[in-house]
Amino acid sequence: MAVDTTLALQYSVASTFIVGLVSLAGMVTISLNDKLLKKVIKYSISFAVGALLGAAFLHLLPHLLEKGNYSINSGLLVIYGFIFMYIVEKMTDLYHSHSNHDLEKHDHIKNRTKQIPVLISIGDGIHNFIDGLIIGGIYLVSIPAGIAVSISTFLHEIPMELADYALLIKSGLSKKKALIINFIVAMTAVLGAITAIYLSTLVPNIHKILLAIGVGNFTYIASSVLIPDLFRENDYGTSVIHLLWIIIGIAIMIALIPLH
Repeated sequence: MAVDTTLALQYSVASTFIVGLVSLAGMVTISLNDKLLKKVIKYSISFAVGALLGAAFLHLLPHLLEKGNYSINSGLLVIYGFIFMYIVEKMTDLYHSHSNHDLEKHDHIKNRTKQIPVLISIGDGIHNFIDGLIIGGIYLVSIPAGIAVSISTFLHEIPMELADYALLIKSGLSKKKALIINFIVAMTAVLGAITAIYLSTLVPNIHKILLAIGVGNFTYIASSVLIPDLFRENDYGTSVIHLLWIIIGIAIMIALIPLH
């Protein structure tokens, strides 16, 4: 390993905790009007697309293919990572869609409504735990790359956490309870990071598997989850602004490369 395990653990825990703070972004909705909030969410999505693609191909992938030792196994690991994230996304979608169904069809049934925060928490907990695994995995290889990946994770979590917060409020929770639940669930990323560091002491080259999952995770989220939202925009001017934010996201990841 290129990085001392203790140092990697410290950076991983600190980074995932900071990333988890984005779960409190719901507090922003208190001071912003709906129109401004929608703009913030809309352009944070395109910004996150650029950051995720930049992190995947400029920070994670180079370390997966370190020293030019490309092999079929490396390519397969990335494909497995992409497919793995597809499966995880479908699993979490089941929880979210079930929650939405309950909200729309069973508002009059008290017990159903109480289940919704639990369903949302399970789905998001899985997703955040995997984010933690990826962050822990890259910190085992490079501190600067870990910082870059943490930044991109933070950015793509902004629109997602705001959406989850809104869904929790819609289920009948108070703003305070929704924030607390969102924050607790976000902390599963810290558990993921600790798990990654622990696994590195048991499984040789576990970081390569985690990096592959990371490349698959980031490319899947950018291409299959976030970009489709941008296609809903038919206005030419808005599309240009989205493109500029994508470029800015990539540019930030490029700017972090010399730190490696």
